[in-house]
Amino acid sequence: MHVGSRGPARLAPDIDRRLSARQYVSIFSDRLIVSAGTLEIDAPTSGTGPLKKGLKIVVILSGKEQIKVADHPTLEMNGPQSCLIYNEDDANKVHWLAADIPLRFVLVQLDPSLTLDEFGFDAAEMLKNLGQGRKPLLHVQAASQVLMSLASQIITCPLQEPLRKMYLIGKGLELAASALNPVIQRAQDIEISLSSSDLQRIHAAYDRLTAALDKPPSLAELGREVGLNTTKLTIGFRRVFGTTVFAVLQEHRLQQAYRMLASGQTTVSEAAYRVGYSPAHFATIFRRRFGVAPKTLR
Repeated sequence: MHVGSRGPARLAPDIDRRLSARQYVSIFSDRLIVSAGTLEIDAPTSGTGPLKKGLKIVVILSGKEQIKVADHPTLEMNGPQSCLIYNEDDANKVHWLAADIPLRFVLVQLDPSLTLDEFGFDAAEMLKNLGQGRKPLLHVQAASQVLMSLASQIITCPLQEPLRKMYLIGKGLELAASALNPVIQRAQDIEISLSSSDLQRIHAAYDRLTAALDKPPSLAELGREVGLNTTKLTIGFRRVFGTTVFAVLQEHRLQQAYRMLASGQTTVSEAAYRVGYSPAHFATIFRRRFGVAPKTLR
């Protein structure tokens, strides 16, 4: 299993022939990749390969694999276990596979920008709290029943094309959410005191964000502008406004677009562009938020 490849795992030919029940799909321009399989080998095998930057969630249902990355101690994964790997830059790894038990695995690779752009939270920033400053981050723990069940469903996908990709992407996202949930919860529970100065900066960030709906700053840029790191900014928004920075931005965008359309003075496309959306994406989220199509409201 190559946890960093940009495509199906590339193994030696004799190993590749023994990789069965193989699954592989990608979406969002390869920002989300789901791969899985069962690997049977006759003798212990080792190899080297790239560890591409980004977030990887590995679930091993059975079998043994060891991974050595950078200056980390060698990690041994003995199924059923799960592993979170996050590296900000490309790296190299060495891995060893045992031969006594078939290796049944699922790998979900996520570009951290996807969690921020599409789901409204900064996974990379939250994961740094686990790493204690060590890079790349490697975190191994026992696989929960939920993760084992989802991994089994991915490996044994019951659907064929054209629905197979939809099924695997859905299960991959569910697996990623289930694996990240305890990490995110732990990050949210970190006690960070907010001074009166911090609260003023959070409100300043709110004002800055809602004043530029068509071209809002990134989370990192917003933090730099008001003098807060992204962790404190994210937690501060949750505590003060009860939701994420992304959710605040989206709500203000949609409310402003609603007022434009209700006035009858702008077209749907104009309203979408003025609040920073493409018309197609705008129509979908507008209908989801207000229960009516934007063209109907106008």
